[in-house]
Amino acid sequence: MSLMCSTYSKEALPSSINIPYATAFTADGTLDSAVIFCSKGKIVIIIGSCKDKLSSEFATRLVRLEYSHVCTLHGGIEVLRKTGLLVSK
Repeated sequence: MSLMCSTYSKEALPSSINIPYATAFTADGTLDSAVIFCSKGKIVIIIGSCKDKLSSEFATRLVRLEYSHVCTLHGGIEVLRKTGLLVSK
């Protein structure tokens, strides 16, 4: 699962799922995405930008909702750009 915000429309990691932080949670803090519900118990990797804190905030909220295998990619999507793994959309 990836959190890529505006960059996701330009490039993405193959087989990743875009769940924008702004629409992932309802006003009362519950999840608003069936994709996330199906990921409970699985490893979830949040890929955001190293330029903001949305990835860590997203991961923290998932852990508080009892998702146990949540991590963020250190260095964000910027690290993946250097590897050539991203695909243009």
